[in-house]
Parts: sequence; structure tokens; C-alpha cells
Amino acid sequence: MIDRYYTGVFLVILSAVGFALLPIFGLYAYGYDVSVQTLLFFRFFIASILFFSYIIFKGLPWRLNRGQLFSLFILGGILYTIMSNFYLSSVKFIPASLAVLLLYTYPIFVTILAFFVEKERLSLQNMAAIGLCFLGLYIVLRAPFHNMNYLGVFFALGAAVAYGIYIIFSRQVVTQVSPLVTSAYVTLFASISLFALGIFLNTLNLSSIASGFAWLPVMGVALCSTVIAIFTFFIGVSLIGSTKASIISTVEPLITIILSTLLFGEALTVLQLVGGLLVLGGAILAVLPTVGIRKFASNSQKG
Repeated sequence: MIDRYYTGVFLVILSAVGFALLPIFGLYAYGYDVSVQTLLFFRFFIASILFFSYIIFKGLPWRLNRGQLFSLFILGGILYTIMSNFYLSSVKFIPASLAVLLLYTYPIFVTILAFFVEKERLSLQNMAAIGLCFLGLYIVLRAPFHNMNYLGVFFALGAAVAYGIYIIFSRQVVTQVSPLVTSAYVTLFASISLFALGIFLNTLNLSSIASGFAWLPVMGVALCSTVIAIFTFFIGVSLIGSTKASIISTVEPLITIILSTLLFGEALTVLQLVGGLLVLGGAILAVLPTVGIRKFASNSQKG
């Protein structure tokens, strides 16, 4: 039981590291003049090939009906496309450390959307999480910062809202589809949408990854920040449960902050770090079971 638990914890942390590397790889790719749409197209195109190859190799059912395909197109071709575009666009205007903190307000938007869309009751715990998160957000954005660009802030918060909508919608439409098959179709539809978007905006430069070592961060995004990150998270969830996995995953912004500081010299002020901790505290409180923190803590110790 202990081996199973710690294996699950390790895999979820490994997944968080993969996702935390996404903006880092993105910044390196931009240094080779790879556009956001080009980077994301290759990310999802490569990931979809690997996901479907694994599914077919394992003999897993992958054929879906029209309704399921349409729902997954909405998830991947629209919502996840918007979210990923906004997030990776934000790091072109603001430091990755700030972008990831703003993205991690998404559990609060999930809570708010669940109240309006799914008529879920707002408990005192939910309201405390919302208040904590928005207090932290206020401190982060009001603190003096040498590289504050509000277009980047808009993109990062837009990514959080889009991801919140994605989660709410996915809870309603993919209950009969396995997470692995969902990921395969979401990445496939996202790659198609990004290809079309890149052609429409004239920002798709497929030859850019052939310049120098541009292919390294592109492959890093596709493999480390997508395929490996998703696989390890799913396995980790199966071993320790979704709640614990969600809470452990909040190490992701901390990893991004550390890496962006070491690699790019980005440093948050003390006040912004305090605000960031409040944001993460609100995110953790939002995903805790509504039965309460004490009961959750005692249950988690049984793992």
C-alpha cells in the first residue's frame, strides 16, 4: 500500500514537472522564431499520433459516435485551443512565473461556473477559497513589478477562464469516454484547429523548427509537457485518487517559478510571492472535499 501510494505521488509530481516546463520550453522556442500556433500545432499533432498509436497497440476501443466526437471537438478544437493559445501567448508579455500563478486561479473559475451552470451549492469553504484566491490575485497584480504588461495578464487570466470552462464542459460530456481516448481526440482536434488558425492568421511557419535546435523545445513540449505529463497524471490518479493528485499538482507553479528564476533571471517580489501563496492556497482549498479540511487531512494520512 505504501509503495503504491508513493509511486502515485511520484508520478503526479513528475506530471507537474512536465506541465511546469511548458512555458519554459515555449520561451526557448520563441527564441528560434517559432510562433505560438506553430509550437502548439506540433505539440498536439505529435501527441495525438503517440496517443492513438498507444491506444491501437493496446487494442483499446477508440471509435466514438457523432455526439461524442462533436463534444470532443468542442473540448479540443475550441476550448483547449483557446486555453493553450492564451497561456503560451501570455509568456511573451509577462514572466512565466507570473503567468503560471494567474493560470492557477482556474479552480476558482471552476467553482464559480459550477455554481451557475451545474447549480452546485457554494459552501463556506468554496467562498473562502474564492476570497483567498482573489485576495492573492489582487496582491500579485498590485505589487510593483518591473515587467508588468496587462495584455499578458489578460491572456493568462483568459487561459484560466477557458480552462475552467473546459473542465466544466468535460465533466458533462466525456463520462463515457476513457481519459486516454479523450486526450487522443482532444489533441487531434486541437492540432486541426491550430493548423487552420495558423493558416488564417498567416502565423504557421512549419519550417521554423528546422532552424538550429528549434526542434528541441518543440519536442520537449510535445513529449515532456503533453504525453508524459498526461500519462503520468492518469496513472497517478489511479493510484492515489483525483483529490490528492489535484492538490499535489499545485507544485507546478512553484516549479515554473524556480526554473524561470534560474534560467531567465525572472524574480517575483516578496509581496508577489505572498500573493502567489494565497492564490495557491485558494486553489488547494477549492479542490478539497467539501466535508472539510480536518476530515480530509485525517483521510489523507491513511494513504
